[in-house]
Parts: sequence; structure tokens; C-alpha cells
Amino acid sequence: MAKRKQWILELAACAALGLSGCAGSTGQNEPPPPPQSGSVATLLKDAPADNVLAFQVDVTGVALTGSSGSASLLNDMQQVELRHLQLSPTLLLQTNSVRAESYSTVRLTFANPRLTVLGAQGNVQKLTSSTTPSVGLSRVTVDVPLSLSLPSSSMVGLMVDFDLQQSIQTDAGGNYVVNPVVRAKLVDASDDSFHAYGRVEALPGSPPNSLDVRVIPGGQLLRLRTDANTRLSSTIGQFSSLRIGSMVELDARFQASGIHLATYITAGAPDPNLRYEGVVTRFRTNGGTTSLEVVIQRSP
Repeated sequence: MAKRKQWILELAACAALGLSGCAGSTGQNEPPPPPQSGSVATLLKDAPADNVLAFQVDVTGVALTGSSGSASLLNDMQQVELRHLQLSPTLLLQTNSVRAESYSTVRLTFANPRLTVLGAQGNVQKLTSSTTPSVGLSRVTVDVPLSLSLPSSSMVGLMVDFDLQQSIQTDAGGNYVVNPVVRAKLVDASDDSFHAYGRVEALPGSPPNSLDVRVIPGGQLLRLRTDANTRLSSTIGQFSSLRIGSMVELDARFQASGIHLATYITAGAPDPNLRYEGVVTRFRTNGGTTSLEVVIQRSP
């Protein structure tokens, strides 16, 4: 009886004091441990289609699906032109604070396709959902299987390949229908590189000869380092010539550390609105003056 009274007194003391170490305590009032997270860099490339000069589409969602649910990688809609990405993948987005776990699917959501094609007579046609012929998406959401394990406090690269040749068909009325065929794989840090354009935001001293670039478009902050094999264009000459606010165009190799290795850097145009890339579709000569028509694929 004395032992029973002692046990009742001890249990009452635990309830009064809220001691988590007492027998029978569940620890439900303790704060959960902070979630572990890592970073994901998403690169985008394209397999071209024969008569497609340009294909613009809005990327409205990018999310990974794992055992604990989905993790969004995209905060704001991104407008991309896919046709020029056959030359080099581009950095679509870089997302920090992604829940560290294993993911089995990446879900991409698209909207508002715009297509520029070269007709049988050599004429350039710009198509939207309201033109004749038109262009539209047969599905706006694509789930792509992958096997991605994101460790805590690390970066993983994801390469998304949009296959235009397989994605674009025509219907009985001559309208273009886009059924996105997309593949995804992990980036190989020893092989996969990407292209970017933007403004130098910082020139930190560690590691030596490093730079932070704000990517245009998209606004991603890209951290880069150089080494003895990094090529600098004659417009730059040497790394010390770079200044904060300078516009640069670069190729870089993905690094799991998050500080990517720049393989080539050149100075960008003084006014990015005057810099364009595209496909020349026609030359014209009038009174000794030659002009050309270009379908714009990329304008910073």
C-alpha cells in the first residue's frame, strides 16, 4: 500500500510540473526538430523540330514529389524560348531550402504557347491560340519520373529536356498541337554545362576570382568561380577588369557545391535591349544596302 501511494504521488508530481522525463510523458509539447533542406538547380534544354524557328511557352509550375508530399521549385512564372536551347542548356531556376529527401517525380506546368514556323513557301508564320492556323497545348501538366535523392545542405542538378520534335503535331485543320514530351535526369557535374546571361552583382574574395551574377531573365543569383582553364574574351582581357554592374554572358559547368565553374566569360552588350539572337530567314538587297530578317529566339 505504501508503494502504491508513493507511485501515485510521483505521477501527480509529473502532471503538475510537466516534466518530459517522467514515466508516461509523450513529449508532444516539445517543438519538432528543424527540417533538413538542400538546393536544386534546374537546367532546361531542347531537342529541335525541323521547321520550328522559335517556340515560346510560359513555365508556371515546377515541383518535386516525394514521400512527404510535393516541394515547389518555382516561385514566379518563367517565359522561355526553347528552340535555341539545342545549342546549350540554360539555367531555368535555382531553388534553395528544398526539403531533403528522395523524390520520384518532377511535375511541370505550361501555358500560353507561341510558335514561329517556316512555311512550305519560305514564309514565316507566327502562331498563337487565336491565329489561323493556331497553336495550343493538349495538356498543361506533365509528370516526369526520376530518381532524385537530395541530401541536407547540398545541391543537386536537374536537367529537363523538352523534345520539340516529338511534342509538336498538326491536326486535320492544320493547327499545331503541343503534347509536351519531357525527360529529366540528374546533372553530371563532370560533363553537363549551361549558358547564362546577366549582371555582375558581387566580386567576393573567397574563393579567389569568383563572381555573383544576377541572371536575365528570371533573376536567379548565380555563384561562379574561375580556374586556370576559364577563357575570358578579349573584351574582358583579365578577371580584374570585371566590375559590379557589368553585363556578362557565360558558359559554366554545374558543381554540387553550388558555386559553379565558369568555363567562358565575355562582356555583354552595353544595352541588353539591343542584343538579340535568332535565325536568319531572308536577305534583301536594295540599292547596295543589304538587310536581313531574323526570327528572334533570345533577347536578354
